[in-house]
Amino acid sequence: MKNKKRTSSGQRESKSTSASAASPKNKRSRGIDGATRNLLMILVGVCVALTFVAYLPTLHADFINLDDNDYVYANETIRSFSNLKSMLTEPLQGNYHPLTVMSLAMNYAISGNNASSYHWLNLLLHLANTVLVFWFVWQLSGRKTIIAFCAALFFGVHPMHVESVAWIAERKDVLYTFFGMMGLIAYLRYIDNKDKSALWLSFLLFVLSIASKPAAIVFPLSLVVIDIYRQREWRSALLVEKIPFFAISLIMALLTLKAQTVGGATDTSNAFGIDQRAFFGFYSFMMYIAKMFVPINLAIFYPLPTMHQALPAAYYLAPLVFFGLAGAAYWAYRKERVFAFGLLFFFVNIVLVLQWKVIGSTIMAERYTYVPYIGLFVIVGWVIDHYLGSKRNVALATISAVGFVFCGLSYAQASVFVNNTALWDNAMEHQPSERAYTNRASLLRSEGKLDSALVFYDKGLAIFPNDQWALCNRANIYFDQHKDSLAEADYTHALSIIPDFVPALMNRGALYVRAGKNDVALKDLNRAIELKPQEHSAYLYRAVCLFNGGRHSDAIEDYVKVCQSFPNDMDSRYSLGMCYKITGQTQKALSSFNECIAKRPTPQAFQMRSECELALGMRDQAKTDATIAMKNGARLSAEFLHQLGLN
Repeated sequence: MKNKKRTSSGQRESKSTSASAASPKNKRSRGIDGATRNLLMILVGVCVALTFVAYLPTLHADFINLDDNDYVYANETIRSFSNLKSMLTEPLQGNYHPLTVMSLAMNYAISGNNASSYHWLNLLLHLANTVLVFWFVWQLSGRKTIIAFCAALFFGVHPMHVESVAWIAERKDVLYTFFGMMGLIAYLRYIDNKDKSALWLSFLLFVLSIASKPAAIVFPLSLVVIDIYRQREWRSALLVEKIPFFAISLIMALLTLKAQTVGGATDTSNAFGIDQRAFFGFYSFMMYIAKMFVPINLAIFYPLPTMHQALPAAYYLAPLVFFGLAGAAYWAYRKERVFAFGLLFFFVNIVLVLQWKVIGSTIMAERYTYVPYIGLFVIVGWVIDHYLGSKRNVALATISAVGFVFCGLSYAQASVFVNNTALWDNAMEHQPSERAYTNRASLLRSEGKLDSALVFYDKGLAIFPNDQWALCNRANIYFDQHKDSLAEADYTHALSIIPDFVPALMNRGALYVRAGKNDVALKDLNRAIELKPQEHSAYLYRAVCLFNGGRHSDAIEDYVKVCQSFPNDMDSRYSLGMCYKITGQTQKALSSFNECIAKRPTPQAFQMRSECELALGMRDQAKTDATIAMKNGARLSAEFLHQLGLN
């Protein structure tokens, strides 16, 4: 009797939620009638049109000074597809996402350092994802048009998603979602049609997704959530079919952990006591949900709470919200499984970025909601369908009205990403933080406004005094202003936080070189090169240090590396020529001075070439170069002029 009762309940639930495995399959077998097809096309068209309008400002946006440098305009790897091996094997900013890097290389081939094509591709992928969300939810829910329309429209135009689309460096979000959503759709086909090829297609799409962003490692958990929603029978085969998925997730997790360790991902957990950190994940979970309903005061950066102070009251409320929703999801599973599905889908896709283990200096990030919000949008769509489903036009109009509001908010938020000034001014206004101030300072420094930049660095470091990057950047300004004692103090402070922080080692070494402290300079520069041998600027500073210390033979090797990396650096080329000349390698010195004169003819280069030519018996050429050098202000010794017969 209990089994019959449970079956009957399941049938009633299937009728109200269309969540059973049988119902969608039966509906699919009937095909789609013309009227339904037309309605679907109209609704998808509305989703795409409003989403496109919401993101119009991004099509005229530039790069921003946050990761776009590493991903695009300072990324040598994307300059040519001859670097394909590097694209496929080398991590970027502590993550493996070869497909993302390859897509950026494609954009570089189209528009170089012009941001236009990058933004267009991000938007096109987001539009495609919006359509895929519609199709996925429509299939998942048993062809519930209202639920699918709500989920897709809100996905497309929600302001919290702007960061993932408008920020070029977040190409990985829209790309991994593109493959991931197709993978989920293929998995539904496998469940409904028992089509094994669809399962392998889902696996292939999952691999492409995880190759676009490691966040896709939770994809197998999303499949489990779908299994729960569809009430698939729990047996060994259900687990066996997912072994390849979990195996790939494990491999990527290990690769990412290794890459982030090498890349210097900053664990800031020790800055807070365990009594405080315990609340961080609950708080971010609660705030992600709150921002879905009230997406205001948005910003690129949400700071952690102030250290050494009591947490705001909202942090202590957050666990109640979390466990309250967990209890509601458990209860809802027996009544309306769609509610449980939505919360579980949201949780498994966001759990890895909840700040229970504190990485960096942010409590949450809008881009992390890109996929997880789909689960919450399904719940909202179900609520509207449940209460207004009998009045379809009213339901669709209600969803459209909210969509228009979100569209307007997203348009305004997308305008924030048009340039760096707008981005960081918005952050300082809505979420004032150390990162907002220091990034605004970096922008001012790039504009040559050093005093103004120092003001913002001071404000940022007053909030979070242990930001090694901010300390190093402020020190660089002091360096430029020849305030060496202040610069040294900031570099040293940064190194007290991270002893092997290469930028501080390298720049403090350069500071010591300028001060003539060659021994301590070499210690810093040798360590910087040991840690990051591809950092060519460190070789330049070390070469200068060795040259100044009279170690010309040792300096040659470093200058050669510098000239190979910076072929237009004629100062280094000239110094290399001097090293060759001093060590008696006159022919090599002559070649270096020839190149200097070909690219940047200076009196000193003509003078040095003249001396080399005389030493090699090229008397006539030496006279000509000496004459040119003197006409342009060079002072040649009387002895040398006498040797040339010019006095």
